[in-house]
Amino acid sequence: MIAEGYYAVKSIHELNRQLKVNMPITSAAYNVLYERIAPAVELEILKEKLRRSDTPRAAAKQLPDAEYYRTDS
Repeated sequence: MIAEGYYAVKSIHELNRQLKVNMPITSAAYNVLYERIAPAVELEILKEKLRRSDTPRAAAKQLPDAEYYRTDS
C-alpha cells in the first residue's frame, strides 16, 4: 500500500525543478520518499533553512528538535 501523495510529491518536485521554484517542504518530502534520506536529517535541514531565511526568528525557534520525532526506543 502506498500513502496518498507519494506520486504527487515526485510530480511536484519535477515541476519545481523545471520552473526553478524553491519549495523546501516538498523537497524534503521528496528526499525522504525517493532519495531515502532519514526524516530526522531532513527536519534539521528544514530548520536550518528557516533560520537563514526571512522567516521570523520566533517561528523558527518553535520547531522541535529531531529527537522529538524519533519513534525508535
